[in-house]
Amino acid sequence: MAILIHQADGPSSGHSNKAALLTLHPITESRDGVPHIGPGTIMGEGEGRTVGNILLQSEDARTYSRTIPILSEHVLTVEPDAVTWFVPAHRALMHCLDTKGKRHALDVVWPHLILRVVRRTLYVVAVESAHRPCASTPLFAAPLTNISAGVGRMCTGSAVLPRSSSVDSIPSWDRIVTQTYNTHVNHGSTLRGGASNEQLLDFWKGRVGKRTPPSARRYTSLQMNLSQWLKQTTTEREIDP
Repeated sequence: MAILIHQADGPSSGHSNKAALLTLHPITESRDGVPHIGPGTIMGEGEGRTVGNILLQSEDARTYSRTIPILSEHVLTVEPDAVTWFVPAHRALMHCLDTKGKRHALDVVWPHLILRVVRRTLYVVAVESAHRPCASTPLFAAPLTNISAGVGRMCTGSAVLPRSSSVDSIPSWDRIVTQTYNTHVNHGSTLRGGASNEQLLDFWKGRVGKRTPPSARRYTSLQMNLSQWLKQTTTEREIDP
């Protein structure tokens, strides 16, 4: 296992009062025997205090451990070049562009989504419920445009991307999904049974005024769970950096 310490940019030496975050990661080996640090989980305040005291063994240790933040429960993994988080269903405008170039702003309840950024590449998938996802949670294709088949890589077009794949960048990545125009269906399974650009737009027009997100019965299963998806998105970026 590996423990990573995450801290905001600051002096390269000496102690600082800036908050730190600790994550615990499994270490795996590739077929070539090269070790890799796997997806991590956030360590709790008590665990962080214990590790901090062991590492520092000084008066500063108590101060350091008290500043370890507890992140939002929606953050699922924190990795050196990646971060994963859960976005429960919420009401917001969905911006769409139809095939005639007409713009639409639909006031709808968005689906429950999981977003993941790996080396500044954005992935988006859907889940069935508002419960915090776990390793075995089944995933579905997000019922949105601009998203590819398979692991759900998002086509970000000309959007200005955040400069990092860190926890601090999550709000900026969220805006890439919610504030850019839905323009084109990238695969035939955006909805179960298939949907063209017009059909998907009609689907969301039909959701205006609804108080709940769409039922997962309308979604296409990705035939994988969260744990498998995390591995596949990591591997994809290692093969195609």
